[in-house]
Amino acid sequence: MSQPEVLQRKHTRREFRERMQSGEVKACIIPVAAIEQHLEHLAMEHDWRSVGHVAVAVAERLRPRVLVAEGLMAGISEHHMRHPGTLSLRPGTFLAVLSDLIESESGGQLPNDLPGHAQEFETAFALAAFPENVRTKMWTDQADQKPSMATAKQGEEFIKRIVERVAIFVQEMIDGKRVANIPAYFP
Repeated sequence: MSQPEVLQRKHTRREFRERMQSGEVKACIIPVAAIEQHLEHLAMEHDWRSVGHVAVAVAERLRPRVLVAEGLMAGISEHHMRHPGTLSLRPGTFLAVLSDLIESESGGQLPNDLPGHAQEFETAFALAAFPENVRTKMWTDQADQKPSMATAKQGEEFIKRIVERVAIFVQEMIDGKRVANIPAYFP
């Protein structure tokens, strides 16, 4: 017997409705990440690809109670706009769109303790999850050498710990231990 699908997009409206009405589905993860520069060595999709990777792993761990919805492939990246290819929303627009997505999926909260940008952590994550996005030859072409300290083994451990922490966070939401009120309006 196959396991219940974790991707919302793979459901028909009946399948989704029946899982929601039965109480089987308790939470839905909405991946949110930017498309922006990550120095000279990581692909611009890094944030987007990373959150999707974690979201699916968490949903698989908490199956059948958690689904992954389509996400928001833009963030507040005004500080990277000097680098062509960056996609950005204004803070008010981002928060309004995110609020609408969360409200349509019955609520949620994002973690507040995310690590640095395009450094050892993000590079290690990419080396483990999607190594084709890491341009290791370019490490020598940039002043910041911290990314070169990353390894795929580190990335695997980071991903394991991230999935565990996010799974616990989502389970606490399901259990009613984590509740966040979201303001109705973002200027």
